[in-house]
Amino acid sequence: MDNINLDLDFLNIKKFFLGANTPFGFISYFDKPDKFDKHKQDWYRFLIKGGPGTGKSMLMKSIVNKLKDSSIDLEVIYCSSDPSSLDGVMINDKKNPKKILILDATAPHVLEPVFPGAFEKTISICDCWCDKTLNKNKEKITELFEENSFYQKQAVNLLLSSYGLLKNNFDIINKYLDKNILDQYINNIINKELNLLEKQNKLNNNTKGFEEKRFLSAVSTGDIIFYQNTIDIISKKTYVISDQYGAVSNYLLSKIKNKLLDSNIDIITCYCCAFGGEKIDHILVPSLEVAFVTSNKYHDYNNYNNIFKLINQGDFLKNINTSLESQLNFNQESIKDILKSATTFIKEAKIIHDKLEKIYSSAVNFNLVDQKTKETLELIEYIF
Repeated sequence: MDNINLDLDFLNIKKFFLGANTPFGFISYFDKPDKFDKHKQDWYRFLIKGGPGTGKSMLMKSIVNKLKDSSIDLEVIYCSSDPSSLDGVMINDKKNPKKILILDATAPHVLEPVFPGAFEKTISICDCWCDKTLNKNKEKITELFEENSFYQKQAVNLLLSSYGLLKNNFDIINKYLDKNILDQYINNIINKELNLLEKQNKLNNNTKGFEEKRFLSAVSTGDIIFYQNTIDIISKKTYVISDQYGAVSNYLLSKIKNKLLDSNIDIITCYCCAFGGEKIDHILVPSLEVAFVTSNKYHDYNNYNNIFKLINQGDFLKNINTSLESQLNFNQESIKDILKSATTFIKEAKIIHDKLEKIYSSAVNFNLVDQKTKETLELIEYIF
């Protein structure tokens, strides 16, 4: 649901999450920038340090608003616990293989520079606040941080409860997969409809494609957020797999992923946070303008004008006995209730976080934050 708490100016910009609450705690894809080891010379990272409400997100939004009408390709990374706040910005030069990342480098995705100065710059918002003001409120700040952590942990506990039921359904369906028919279908997509073998021959080298990891949906504040519009920006040819349990889509997408990478085609793989990042939900292929998307009640892809082919999970399943069908239905209803409770806890955590932001905001000189924003923009222009 792209219209939840989002800046209207960002509607036509690709949106992702790089971190999310999962059954196994917070999982982050912040720790290693995409292709950093492969193309160090083409990268630059800004790592922002500061407290809640001190202007980290405001700095990034200012940069996006400055650059969004240029020829530069942008991605915005939202905070899964606060979908009105940015956690990062990715800036791509369409003419040259250059990429700049601006990332919130504070908990729960703490980052430190690897090559400071050469490839990275730390932006410290801590220089912009009054330590005496924050010290005066230290007891309240400590209390609110602990309370926020408590509610986040309860959400994770509920996600762990739902994971057992999700995995139960996944394993049942997986047992009844007709993999022979599914393999034939996958080979047809690869060899005929996407012409990947022809693409591979044209490349004529032995290098593999690169996988960028993202979340395209997350259990968030009172709801599950799904950035459907990101798919439509990237893809002109979208395969939609209607799959309520994930076993069919994960099998298909895992095969597609391996073939794309073996064909030296870069992909964006979007994993399922409710499965702890173990299951693939979507694969986006920007260079081919193709997407493979799992659609279900939690992330319902409904842009019917952009669907190239609709794939139904039932076409690849053997008959399931009545008792197991009853178990599947019972699990689905329970999962829905548990996930709803998890979003309620995350919403409560955000309310507490908002109180923290007010305390920190009162201690910040935002004129200094504006100056850091200006300096960051000047360095971005210099790099490009």
